[in-house]
Amino acid sequence: MKKIVRNMPVFCSESLLLFADIENEKKPVSTIEHILSDIFHEETDYQSLLQQYDNALKGMENAYFSYASFCDMKHAIRIDETGRVLLYYYQDQLSIGIPWTYPHQITQIGTLEKTEGNEDETWGLLLKDLNTLPTLSFLLKYYLHMPQSRYCMQTVEEGYIVNDFLKIILDSHITFEWMDSQNEQMGLYIADTWWETNEQIMEDLTSMNLLEFGKKYNGFWGR
Repeated sequence: MKKIVRNMPVFCSESLLLFADIENEKKPVSTIEHILSDIFHEETDYQSLLQQYDNALKGMENAYFSYASFCDMKHAIRIDETGRVLLYYYQDQLSIGIPWTYPHQITQIGTLEKTEGNEDETWGLLLKDLNTLPTLSFLLKYYLHMPQSRYCMQTVEEGYIVNDFLKIILDSHITFEWMDSQNEQMGLYIADTWWETNEQIMEDLTSMNLLEFGKKYNGFWGR
């Protein structure tokens, strides 16, 4: 289901409000304008934001508000005008009397090439892949643009080599390293390893979808 989202994250919004109350001698933070400007650090005034929100509802998406497809209560996904695949993670379901909610974070989890194809089909395939592809397959397809139907795993001292081009380093973190088309080394932090064994991590990377894996390992895209 598509809904309007605010294209600005507020990290730990609930905690920000709590600490603001404490700093104000536990007097409730009362005005929306104060919350947005002084606590959430909005640079646009509330009335202007309401106008932009109304524009988005009428189909005129803008830098402030866009439509995104919600995968569940905590995650929404959208493709921006440059083809970036953005995941919105909602940690706090905070209601302060405004018609939108602030995401905890907004993370790029891939890119899509602009095509002349049906936009609904593109959305449908992306959402299907997010729900059904294992995390490794999703990131290979949308982030590294190296889709693979099979994995050839080779164990090395730091972790694993996948299909002779991707190194998965497992120490206190899970990190991908590879060479891009310009023969430059690239790196991407994926998540923390926590207490899991290397074997269990690889099993989860190749079986859990992105949202499931992120929840278990605190992925860079959010839990």
